[in-house]
Amino acid sequence: MKPAAKEVGNYASALRKGFQLVKDSKLLTGKHILAVQEELEKNKAGYRRLSGTDLKNQQTGEVIYTPPQSLK
Repeated sequence: MKPAAKEVGNYASALRKGFQLVKDSKLLTGKHILAVQEELEKNKAGYRRLSGTDLKNQQTGEVIYTPPQSLK
């Protein structure tokens, strides 16, 4: 299976899982988000623990988004 097709399958599976979790509980919780992430990435990475992560424009280096830097 080509990597792109595998990734599409992972997204489809993660969306189904997230939909079912929200449908069953009528809520979207942090645990649900982690379950969807686990399904998508096939690991238990969890929440980002290190600060200093930014999303940048690859051509200009401009910071487009800086996520929250701590879980306090």
